[in-house]
Amino acid sequence: MCNSVNRSQFETKLKEVYSGAVIPLTNYVNDHSTMVFQCSSCHVTFFGKPSNMVGQAHQQHACNMPYGDQSGERLAKVSTNNKARKGKSNIKNTIKQLDQHLAEGVQPKSVARQLGLNYILVMHYIKVKEEMEQAKEQAKEQGKEVAQ
Repeated sequence: MCNSVNRSQFETKLKEVYSGAVIPLTNYVNDHSTMVFQCSSCHVTFFGKPSNMVGQAHQQHACNMPYGDQSGERLAKVSTNNKARKGKSNIKNTIKQLDQHLAEGVQPKSVARQLGLNYILVMHYIKVKEEMEQAKEQAKEQGKEVAQ
C-alpha cells in the first residue's frame, strides 16, 4: 500500500479483501501502526498492521488458521531457515543431564556452569523437585493411614 492511504481508503480496501468479515476495533493511524481486528466469520480478535491486512495474500488473515500457514509454521513462507538455533539443546536431554549431575553430588553452581544454565534456574529446579518428592511421600503416608 502506498503511504498516502487515509482511513476511509483503508476501510474500503479492508471490506473488498475480506467481504466485510474483518472489522477494525481500533482507530487507523497509519499503515505501520498495530491495530486490533475482529473477524465475524471465525469470531477471532487479533492484532495486525493495516499494510499486512490488505497486502500480500500470505500476510492476510485466514479464518480458523493459527498464526502462520496451515501447518502452524510461523512465517514459513518468509524465512527458509527452519533449523534449530546452534547451542540450544533438547530440553529432555538437559533435564536428564541435570538429574544425573545432581545425583552424583555435583554442586548446583558447577552444574549450572557445565550445562550453560542460570544458577537460579537450577536452584528452583532442585526446590521444586524436593517439594514434589515430599508431596509424593505424604500421599503415600496418607494412603497407608486410610488403608489401616
